[in-house]
Amino acid sequence: MPRAHVLATCATGCAVLVGWMAASFTGNTTWVAIPALLLMSLPSVTAFVRWVGWTRGGAALIALSLFAFLVESAAVYTGFPYGAFTYGTGLGPRVFGLVPWVVPLGWIPLILGAVPLASRMASGFAWRVAWAGIFVMLMDVVLDPGAVRMGLWTFVEGGGVHGVPIQNFVGWVMTGVLGSGIVQAFSRFTTTPTPAALCISAALSMGFWFGYALGASLWVSIVVGCVMLAGMGWIVWSERK
Repeated sequence: MPRAHVLATCATGCAVLVGWMAASFTGNTTWVAIPALLLMSLPSVTAFVRWVGWTRGGAALIALSLFAFLVESAAVYTGFPYGAFTYGTGLGPRVFGLVPWVVPLGWIPLILGAVPLASRMASGFAWRVAWAGIFVMLMDVVLDPGAVRMGLWTFVEGGGVHGVPIQNFVGWVMTGVLGSGIVQAFSRFTTTPTPAALCISAALSMGFWFGYALGASLWVSIVVGCVMLAGMGWIVWSERK
């Protein structure tokens, strides 16, 4: 039994427990949110850099970070593509008063996590980025309702799924397609298969927000979270390395 797989599974289980406890926490989250995002992002970011190399990996991460800031800033300023929303104070200081500087730490792992899932579903660039967009959207169904309830950000209109408008999920399909396209563009010359380890950070994030959904009775997020965690677990445990 691979030790790394066991550690990843245990860490995800711990994330579920922490998320469940966080649902009843009402204090300031800044002191724990930023270190948690940093730690959770490390496994997949490290796996990605090892997969494509330091030069291409670093360039891809910079491109993804800039894209994340651009999209999130546009959404806050114009309402496109996610719908009108504003960030709270729970994620720390905001760049130009719009987007917290830690956003790439939460955004990039979702994109990286969707890539191995999509690679198991389809071949060819177009189909893979399409599937990745769907998977990123499903991850957001687990994440966004809990984050709204926690006060990390607030949508102007609300409604939709647990206070998150449907436009937000449509927007995540679009940005998921574009973000995964960036990943595949930088990895196209890599001869080794897409590593399952790219899923680990997303699995940790899904574990936390699935646990939070359990504690907050966010039933749509609970159901989708079960599906996503099962899929990521299958990807990781089916890789015999």
